[in-house]
Order: sequence, then structure tokens, then C-alpha cells
Amino acid sequence: MTVVLLPELLDFLDGQSGSPYLYNKTFVEARQDPFVVLHTSGSTGLPKPIIVPNGSLATPDAHHLLPPIEGRLTQAQYFTTPHRAYSTFPNFHVSFPSIT
Repeated sequence: MTVVLLPELLDFLDGQSGSPYLYNKTFVEARQDPFVVLHTSGSTGLPKPIIVPNGSLATPDAHHLLPPIEGRLTQAQYFTTPHRAYSTFPNFHVSFPSIT
């Protein structure tokens, strides 16, 4: 395995800061707007784009609000606390529920 050490983000920015990006839509207005475009692995042909809308993030985000069950945190809460976790799920595959 080749290890490559990359500079910190601020080194790339070279002391410059960007201007704020104003996003004034409500959740209802932005629900179907693209949040990110991912792609399939291409294992069955050419990689295909997967458009993940903003609305798909509502359910995983709401998991932060759930109370612990029998003292156990939800996965969303666990990953926002200082723990190490091993995930066998490849990072290039992301699953979100579909909200229409």
C-alpha cells in the first residue's frame, strides 16, 4: 500500500477565505434539490450516477434526536461522539432512504 501525506485544507487555501454561500430555501422547497451525486461501482457495466436529494438526509439526521435505548446510542449519535468504529461497508457505496 502506498501512503501519501497530504497538506491540511488551510495549506491549500493559502490564507484566503471564500465568500459565504447564501442558501435561503426552506426544507420543503429544497427537498428534491440534489445534495450530492454519487456513482455505482460499475460492476455491471459503466458506473451510473446516483442523485441524492436533500430530503434523503432528513431521516438519518432525525436519528440524532432519538433517546438511547437500554443505554445504547443510535448509530448517528455514536458516530458523533469520540469513538472508533470499523465499518465493512465500502465508502464509495452510500445508502440513503428515498423521500418523495
